[in-house]
Amino acid sequence: MSKHLKKRSKLFIPVIAASMLFGAVPAMAAEQPGSPKLAMAAGISNTLSDVDSSYIAAAEQFLTTVFGLKEVKFGQNPIPLGDKQWMLSFQNPGDTANDSDDLMANRPNTITINKDGSIEYATMELVPDGARPASFELVESTLRQLDSEGKTKLKNVLFSKKQDDLDDYLQFTSDYNQKTEPFGVVAINSSDNTVYKAQVSTRYPAADAEQKYLPEAERVLKESSGKDHVEITGFTNIKSLVKDKVKETWGYSYENDFIAFEANTGKIKSLYIDLKDDSADAAPDLESKERAIAIANPYMINYFGIDLTGYEAKYTTILSGPGQIGLYNYTFSQEGEPDVIVLFTGQGGVKSISLN
Repeated sequence: MSKHLKKRSKLFIPVIAASMLFGAVPAMAAEQPGSPKLAMAAGISNTLSDVDSSYIAAAEQFLTTVFGLKEVKFGQNPIPLGDKQWMLSFQNPGDTANDSDDLMANRPNTITINKDGSIEYATMELVPDGARPASFELVESTLRQLDSEGKTKLKNVLFSKKQDDLDDYLQFTSDYNQKTEPFGVVAINSSDNTVYKAQVSTRYPAADAEQKYLPEAERVLKESSGKDHVEITGFTNIKSLVKDKVKETWGYSYENDFIAFEANTGKIKSLYIDLKDDSADAAPDLESKERAIAIANPYMINYFGIDLTGYEAKYTTILSGPGQIGLYNYTFSQEGEPDVIVLFTGQGGVKSISLN
């Protein structure tokens, strides 16, 4: 077995369930350019009067037409992102946003506007008496196809101008930390209200979970962790809407590792691990397709029975800080086969693999 399967480091999985659906790190977890956590407020002091009126007008139009606000009230201390973007906070009636907080990342409602008037990024908390996006009925009806009992409660909405190959990306999510309720994600195109994908994941106690995939889950997670014994502690049922069809998977977790099986075939659908290359070349050139395939192939062949040799490849990067590449999000494709999504760390470790 490759040395890539031997060494593991501490894992951070942003949102396992959402990652399964969207291939790697979902927009709510990834730090995209223009997102709040990449904007540092320290040493910056601006007021709304410093922001050109064209930025304000563009933000108001978006927040009223897409996010559904009837009246827009911006917070103080806007943040310039270079000379071509402004980040503003805004109020959603009924929210508890702390407008006096200088750290933009602590505010739940923000919007980033480009110089050309387009919106790069926006996020809003869905509070009980607050605004609702125009597409909210579509999103709720989509969720009901996966959760007929209506237990999934949406909490946040995020817009990204482009998420991977998806334009005008509008993503709704529930509260992942609410363990007694299902976790839901719905992603749509905000321009034409078509549904990209949707998913609902529900945690189960061991006694109520599907048992037939448990032996294989233990085997794979034991092998990938390098331990003689693993005890599965998390059991998750995931229902996804893909091209108007509901697909079901069962997921099993041990510590921070996770594996999911297709319910109808028993094949591995996703594997989340934190395996690191400890060779002298600890930071390989991941812009090289050949190098990326060489690192991913041992996992693919061993666990999925797929050889990526000959696959087409493309990737995007996810920043961990200004100018710092934290993750490489690769998509490997071949006609007639499922896309393979592999998330690499900047140091060349594999963080996740999924079939899409």
